[in-house]
Amino acid sequence: MTLQLLLLGGTQKITGVSVLGAYALASGAVGEWILKQPKIRLWQQRIAGCLIIGLGIRMAVSGGATR
Repeated sequence: MTLQLLLLGGTQKITGVSVLGAYALASGAVGEWILKQPKIRLWQQRIAGCLIIGLGIRMAVSGGATR
């Protein structure tokens, strides 16, 4: 029973590290590509700004947290 738990835990950790490592490498490659493309970076900044403004408006209209 103990060996099975150790194997399951080890498998989960190895899988997690592999997936997160691949995600980190892919996001780094995409980030480098975006930095080399000024038009893409400009649109990324515009979209992020619109999302932040939209969330701010939503918070202002909703009146905050209710308990």
